[in-house]
Amino acid sequence: MRPLNARPGVAAANRIVVAVVGALLVATAVVAWFWHADYLGSAPRTLDLASTRDVVEAAWFGWAAGAAGLVLVAAGAWWLVANATPPSAPTVRLAGSGSSGRLDVDLGSVASAIAPRFERAAPVRSARAVTRRARRDNVVEVRAVIDPRADATALHTAAGGLAAELAHAFPDGEAKGRILLGTGRTRLARDRTPRVR
Repeated sequence: MRPLNARPGVAAANRIVVAVVGALLVATAVVAWFWHADYLGSAPRTLDLASTRDVVEAAWFGWAAGAAGLVLVAAGAWWLVANATPPSAPTVRLAGSGSSGRLDVDLGSVASAIAPRFERAAPVRSARAVTRRARRDNVVEVRAVIDPRADATALHTAAGGLAAELAHAFPDGEAKGRILLGTGRTRLARDRTPRVR
């Protein structure tokens, strides 16, 4: 699971949290069902909470609960800020870099340039481009709103031209292209052809 445009570290944390919480919920449900069906053998049919009451009434419990609450609040605040803050556009180093110099490309600038270019070349109402990480790949993603009556051949030609330009600009796969098309009334669907690999 990854939120739109989430940073890789945040996305990894989200996946871990979801997996752990999901596993705990499933395990709790399974144990509760086995206990209710009396499949746990020697497990008592009733729960004695006397020892729990002693812990809750202990002098140290209030401090421990307060500290745990502060940790949870801090973790929740970090999670909200991390997911609400969009990641910065990555900068990729081209294969021509070496001891004599370094060639870096700001993918945010690439995205800003190709969006209006695709808008002019294709029969679309609007187009915008964003950068994101897909696993280990840098992806320049173009999202365009088309007219339902748009010529499919013209769309395919424009998409192919854009894909060819990106492939020429990043021949070693430093960045890949993705084109999403939609009518504005429905969610954008991926255009499976072409895609830069």
